[in-house]
Amino acid sequence: MKIHLLLLLLAGITWLPKAQSQLLTPIPDTTNYTQPDESVKDHYIALGFTARAASGYRQMRDFYNNQGFEDLFLEEVLTFGAGFRFWDRYHLEVSLDRSFTNDIEDVEIVSNGHILSLRESKVAINLLLGYRVWQKRHQSLIVHAGFSWLQNRGEVSEKRPQDFDFETANINVPQGVRSWPTFIHQQGAIHLAVQLKLSYPRPRWWSTDTELKFGFISGFKSKSWSVDPGQSLNVPSDRAQYFYISGLYHFFLY
Repeated sequence: MKIHLLLLLLAGITWLPKAQSQLLTPIPDTTNYTQPDESVKDHYIALGFTARAASGYRQMRDFYNNQGFEDLFLEEVLTFGAGFRFWDRYHLEVSLDRSFTNDIEDVEIVSNGHILSLRESKVAINLLLGYRVWQKRHQSLIVHAGFSWLQNRGEVSEKRPQDFDFETANINVPQGVRSWPTFIHQQGAIHLAVQLKLSYPRPRWWSTDTELKFGFISGFKSKSWSVDPGQSLNVPSDRAQYFYISGLYHFFLY
């Protein structure tokens, strides 16, 4: 009997560690965790305003000054664009700048009583590739380089006081308006910019970021103006060039 009790005691001692080892065996975690993919593109559209300080178009600005108009130095521009982020640090943007039509106050030519009016409009199409060089929490600094296509159109009209008969308006009589052609300048340019971007946590369906961008655009070389319609003589030759600061909202749609 003592021998049987001893054997049972030894069997229990050898069995207990096995039971404990089974309880301590780690159980594999079968939960499927999806790692975030940093290459996912963040698509957005951008809308805002740009203020320009012109340093180019010098000869044409001198021509306008000689007609009695003030120097056209500062202007406001509406900016609309789109872009996306890829590979976490890179940004590709395309944007359209459309200036408000600049109506310059009428200038009266005292010598002959004529009145001149000037209207300017400018368009820029920009393609930029950016690289994020710094980021802290929701702030990031992005350096951009790319190209722009620029167009500047100027229209001058000349009027003089006159008597007008509505019943004979279609009869061939001397008109009170001198016909000026439209002055046109088109040019490709290099585009450099630094962008400070403020990003915010994304809700599921809608979110916005904001940006403040400082940039410089310059034509590759001086290019002659053209007129429409007609031919021109003694044509001014200018390089499109200006500094700008823009503030835009980025809208993300999911």
